[in-house]
Amino acid sequence: MIIFFLFGDFYGELSQFTLGTSLEGLTAEVKANDTFSMKYILARQNDPDEAAGKYQRNVFGAKFDAFLFQDSESISNSRIGFQAVSTQDDSSTLERTSSLVDLNNSVFSIDGELSFIRFFSIDYEFARSLYLADEDSTTIKDRSNANAVRFVPQIQIGSTILRHNYNYTQPSFYTDTGSASPDRIQH
Repeated sequence: MIIFFLFGDFYGELSQFTLGTSLEGLTAEVKANDTFSMKYILARQNDPDEAAGKYQRNVFGAKFDAFLFQDSESISNSRIGFQAVSTQDDSSTLERTSSLVDLNNSVFSIDGELSFIRFFSIDYEFARSLYLADEDSTTIKDRSNANAVRFVPQIQIGSTILRHNYNYTQPSFYTDTGSASPDRIQH
């Protein structure tokens, strides 16, 4: 078992839709064996800033990866991962004014890679976001829920790699720390 800790400023990365941004805090990676690994993140994205009207934004995340079919002749180097990230503004870090909003965003995803034969593979991710623009609002408490999908088949012919990247993001999908353009289909 290998355990790796990193404390301070770091680039937090779990998957495209869940987390990919600079953070300040603690991350721990645990590689239990050749087939299972975990990653945990406890951090903040930004300090409270009264001039910018921002509370301190805290980020909590976890990732679990399993590497499957390592000894198979037809499927190799396959991975399935589960990620969860929660981004929450801490409204106790600044005095509340009417212009400040208390964001709450959670994104859950399943991603992975599947290599069927030596020259053909598929990279995929399915994510679900839960977003509340202002948790402390007395008038609006509607939480938006939406999905995003990434599908990337790849084939290698000699030294040439052909890849098609397909992303679909529903209009209400929101990820504060990941990467997605809402209401888009990208090829």
